Amino acid sequence: MANLLDRVERHGLANVRIFDTDVTVLLETLPPACLERIFVLFPDPWPKARHRKRRLVNQAIVARFSDLLVDGGELRLATDIEDYALDMKQALEGSKDLQWSCHRPSDWPATRYEAKARAEGREPVFFTGVRRQR
Repeated sequence: MANLLDRVERHGLANVRIFDTDVTVLLETLPPACLERIFVLFPDPWPKARHRKRRLVNQAIVARFSDLLVDGGELRLATDIEDYALDMKQALEGSKDLQWSCHRPSDWPATRYEAKARAEGREPVFFTGVRRQR
């Protein structure tokens, strides 16, 4: 959080809003078709079986993200955890509103989590879902 605040200040950004609690609370307040892109990059994998219900990306959240995207808007997901990638794929496959692919667009932002995964020998998986016309 401190690093984020430092960068916002250093770059003089006025269009950044920080919400430091569970994002699902914020998602409930947003109107449909209000976002052009949503990024969920390397979310907490909650690796223990008893904690998997806490994973952010699931069928319900993908449906909510889809509702929040403008037509042609993008949902971008990334993980380096194999079973989480399968869960993400299933959630995307269950969405009738998203046309999805498994590739990394050239403008995809690099993250330190991606670098860490590669350094530890894990290959990240990237998904892009594009909102179909309503």
